[in-house]
Amino acid sequence: AALVEEDGGDPQSPRAHAEPDGDGFTIHGERIAVPAADRAARVLLAARLGAGVALFLVDPRSPGVTLERQIATSGEPVFRLRLDGAHVPVDDLLAGPDRGAEVLAFLVERATCALCALELGVASRQLEMISDYALRRSQFGKPIGLFQAVAQRAASAYIDVLSIRLSMWQAAFRIANDLPAAQPVAVAKFWASEAGHRVAAAAQHLHGGMGFDKGYPLYRYYLLAKQIELSLGGAHAQLARLGAMLAEEGAQPA
Repeated sequence: AALVEEDGGDPQSPRAHAEPDGDGFTIHGERIAVPAADRAARVLLAARLGAGVALFLVDPRSPGVTLERQIATSGEPVFRLRLDGAHVPVDDLLAGPDRGAEVLAFLVERATCALCALELGVASRQLEMISDYALRRSQFGKPIGLFQAVAQRAASAYIDVLSIRLSMWQAAFRIANDLPAAQPVAVAKFWASEAGHRVAAAAQHLHGGMGFDKGYPLYRYYLLAKQIELSLGGAHAQLARLGAMLAEEGAQPA
């Protein structure tokens, strides 16, 4: 799925646009950080069609489609997908403008929750590494975990991991039970981005220079945590969107 817009744009407001063309459609636009695009049979892509949004299955090897290799923050290979008049047959129209926005929202909610779940795993492992290192690393004749400042930083990381876990499972529960999930997903997205950042920073600080030693695994978790944070977007943007949701809900007639 090609869900990442340049400059952190909202994936539910795609910039690519499509036009009817004979027995199919012509698409112009681009996406960045598309995973596995060089191996995919089709790439799922949203584009504006008329006054609505449609979802297409694009053949990444068809004329008018070019792939440019990129390297994500974590070191994972991803691709910039450019479409310059790429033709998509009508059979590869997944959802037309009559229901494309609904299907795209369905997809984005689940992809976002999955990314929050991945961040939960990363943050949980970082917390385990903090605990282990703080017990093994000694300074002034005792484990550094016995120093108040270290213990407080580790405790804050523990609370952050619990917050990520609680908000992610709340969102996942509502999605799994076909309940409205827009707000819980927004909350989980905020915590995964903001608290995930704090846990990653705490792990680095409490490990000192060991955190960036490539012979020690923590730096890989740090890079993946930063990639997820950047993919989810900054915490301030998440709070603004969540606030807009709450304001809109409050403006509805009783």
